[in-house]
Amino acid sequence: MKKLLILLLGISVFPFSAFADDPDPFTVHERLDSIIVSAHRVDSKTPVAHSTVEKQALKGASAESSIPTILELLPSVVATTEGGTGLGYSRITIRGNDATRTNVTFNGVTINDAESQQVFWVNLPTLQRYLNSVEVQRGIGTSSAGTGAFGASVNMESNPASDRFNISTDLSYGSFNTFVGSVFVSTGKTANGFGADAAYSYSHSDGFLRGGWSNLNSGFVTMSKEGKKHNFTLLYLIGNQRTGITWNGVTAEEIARDRRFNPAGMHFDENRNVVFYENESDNYQQQHVQLHHKYVISPNWNVVSTLNYTRGDGFYENYHQELAVNNLFRDSVTRSNMGNNYYVLMSTVNYIGNRLRMSASLNGSVYGGNHWGTVIWKNYSTAPSPELYRNNSFKADYGGFVNARYNLTGRLVAWGDLQFRHIDYNLRGLLETGDIDYSFKYNFVNPKAGLLFNINSRNTLYASVAIGHKEPSRTDILEAGGDIKPETMFDYELGYRLALDRFSFEGNIYLMEYKDQLVTTGKIDADGYMIKENVDKSFRRGVELAAGWAPVRFFRLDANATFSINKVVGIGDLSYSPSAVAMAQMTLFPSQGSYIKLSGKYIGKQYCDNQSTEEYALPAYFVSNLECGLKWKTLEFNLNVNNLFNAKYVSYGYAGGYYFPQPGTNFSFAVRFSLK
Repeated sequence: MKKLLILLLGISVFPFSAFADDPDPFTVHERLDSIIVSAHRVDSKTPVAHSTVEKQALKGASAESSIPTILELLPSVVATTEGGTGLGYSRITIRGNDATRTNVTFNGVTINDAESQQVFWVNLPTLQRYLNSVEVQRGIGTSSAGTGAFGASVNMESNPASDRFNISTDLSYGSFNTFVGSVFVSTGKTANGFGADAAYSYSHSDGFLRGGWSNLNSGFVTMSKEGKKHNFTLLYLIGNQRTGITWNGVTAEEIARDRRFNPAGMHFDENRNVVFYENESDNYQQQHVQLHHKYVISPNWNVVSTLNYTRGDGFYENYHQELAVNNLFRDSVTRSNMGNNYYVLMSTVNYIGNRLRMSASLNGSVYGGNHWGTVIWKNYSTAPSPELYRNNSFKADYGGFVNARYNLTGRLVAWGDLQFRHIDYNLRGLLETGDIDYSFKYNFVNPKAGLLFNINSRNTLYASVAIGHKEPSRTDILEAGGDIKPETMFDYELGYRLALDRFSFEGNIYLMEYKDQLVTTGKIDADGYMIKENVDKSFRRGVELAAGWAPVRFFRLDANATFSINKVVGIGDLSYSPSAVAMAQMTLFPSQGSYIKLSGKYIGKQYCDNQSTEEYALPAYFVSNLECGLKWKTLEFNLNVNNLFNAKYVSYGYAGGYYFPQPGTNFSFAVRFSLK
């Protein structure tokens, strides 16, 4: 079976019916009750490389999965976990672009942290249970409010209010004493268009790594009111996480002795015995409130406005030990605290016609963040401890975009997109190393254009060119002492799509050329953030292939592969950018309501720095997973077996020889019950 999977590599899920059932492939049909901002999403009529994971696939994923691990079978995606389970910290790269290069939206609102520019998926546990779909755009893609995409976009749409009354529960148990329980309640829609849904999830795991435990919970509430002209949706999402720290990495020697070893919290007692501080932990709560309003002016015109507020609070706790001059240990415990507020207001006018589809949006966001460090215990002094550091930041991001798609002829479609961003970022206060006072202003214009030629109802060609700019993150600025440049990228894409009744194929060539790219050095700072530096010229160039084949009703085959060259000109390979990434998945449908999926993912060799240093290389690896599902009346059963062939591999690391080993064969079993 492993040989079969390897043979199938090179060919992803691509819809078989891209044009087959649509008499007018350029007319967009909008549901009146759709409240989600759609101006930044694309479909098969737009010259942008993309893939979409629908609700059913999100439900079938193992309950402890994070969004990155769910998306890992899509083209050019590499997903990793720090502690070996999706309940802890997860990372995702797309075409080698890390989280700071990937614009992530939730109902059209960018949820990347304004300072670090990352999305910490652990702060939103079991998020997939609250989603209707996830779209991944590769390349610069379409514009959206907030941080501009600089290599990829992940656009998430929450579940709409259910039409009918429903109560359902999910219960899952698996390896490492992992338990996930969820409950969902829906009122259904009343005669006057009102509906409400609520959900709650609790998760616990001992973790694969020692000290890699997780205690997480999340909640989701949405209320909507639909009318002939006005639709309102009020949404509340909360995530609360408490996890053991796993971001230190492990040396190759430690992995050889014990693959589950984790040095976090390790110190010596008074007898020189090795002990661990059990509360070496990360603690964070994140809350999102969104109000969406859609006003339908006419069948062709509508206005969608969104107000968002995000609040984050948390700290991580560390044990420190040093040897004093009297040969006694000096011990202390510190907390690194953070709190932030993020406000977003945006409004988009949409026009939808038979030949023209157009959106124009204005948006603004304001972010305020505070960082302070304290000593909460020490064994060598009774004097009050001063704060270690305290600094604050303010970031304003204002702008807008216009995009349009026009059917020039019966077969040729033109697409254009223009985004403007103004960023005002200030960072002031005290670090452990001294005072800081930085102020930056940026103005970015990001144009995009493309053509799509529908050769016939089954064959499509497209090409696009886009320019993107990106500001440095908080860590980038601090590590460079403020002496840092914004980045520029030129993105050229050329693609072909084939959609037959039982077979589909997509090929895409991309050239991503950078000026002053901030590339990861492979080193991390004290908080676990990757350290980056500007390089003059660099590039990512590759070809993406994807195909799907369903010769009979009970069998389907999907596969994809990306082959690329990723270089810092004159220096070496870009870090964390494998030259080959591929997957294959075989699905059987033994009976109605049942399925069996066997998948395999290959990740080529990666370097942890940009000099192609063999000492810091991550070997290539191949991992297979098995997923089985059965639906019987109101019950659903799912079995997930991860790393089916028990591969011993590391998925991530950083320069200096520290790695993140992944678990061998592990499983989870889930039962879902619905009462309608």
